[in-house]
Amino acid sequence: MKGVPGQTPLAGKYIFEHANLDTIKGIGGILNSIGEFAGRLDEIDVHGNTTTPDFSIDVGGTPVPLSTKFHAVVDGTNGNTYLKQVDAKLAETAISASGEIESQPGVKGRTVRLDVKVMDGQIQDVLKLAVRAKNPVMVGRIALHAILLLPPGQEKVMDRLQLNGRFALEKAQFTDRGVQDKLAEMSRRAQGKKPDEPLGKIVSDMRGKFVLKDGAIRMQPLVFELPGAEIELNGVYGMRSQALDFAGTLSMDAPISEAAGGGIKGFFLKAVDPIFRKRGKGAIIPIVITGPREQPKFGVQWGKVFK
Repeated sequence: MKGVPGQTPLAGKYIFEHANLDTIKGIGGILNSIGEFAGRLDEIDVHGNTTTPDFSIDVGGTPVPLSTKFHAVVDGTNGNTYLKQVDAKLAETAISASGEIESQPGVKGRTVRLDVKVMDGQIQDVLKLAVRAKNPVMVGRIALHAILLLPPGQEKVMDRLQLNGRFALEKAQFTDRGVQDKLAEMSRRAQGKKPDEPLGKIVSDMRGKFVLKDGAIRMQPLVFELPGAEIELNGVYGMRSQALDFAGTLSMDAPISEAAGGGIKGFFLKAVDPIFRKRGKGAIIPIVITGPREQPKFGVQWGKVFK
């Protein structure tokens, strides 16, 4: 429209092929998109789909297929984009999101703000993308709600990305047999079971609040549940270093003497059972977990035991 460019009507279809995401520092993959648009230049209504069969991030291990179906409104006069609804699929995990991609006064580039939800996903899909490992370190169901913020900048995406939210895992199992065996032994001791008593299949539930910033995830708290035991931790996991630095408590249904397996050792440990027995639990032990993800070190905070 003459004199008012923003009122100019427009409509059409688009095809976007073979866009290399490697041009964005920290992510990779080849994106294709198809869709249609209509409206005015200052309010373009866009419906489309994208496919990226090999989406990856530089801290992760394996590319994962990512597809989206979206509805957005674009202001063609300044490039701001308002995502009304995005329905994405990361491998087999459905993700929904909404938000905006806007410029800020005095700031070069655009800031991405998204409200992201996973109602019933697979943790192995997320871990395959985010953790360097030959196979996913864990399998199970995940629910997640987070606010995503990606400010503009020259740094890699993972160094700029910020997430603030909460999650829950259900019926999770570690794929490493050694780790799963250690958890089974912990569960057995926490329940005060004897070595020959049947234990059944060991699955874990996990929940927590997290903040991802500067390439590190801070958990406050992270709660990990096993039959007979609950671990509550606060601490940091480095996305690039893959290092753990956590402190918290291990709560057990059984007292220390029973967790030790009875016998002579259990007999002598009965004297310290009252020290660890708290809040209706057989024992509550202050612990630390540090070191690399593949070989973490577990320890007891003895100073807190006798405080």
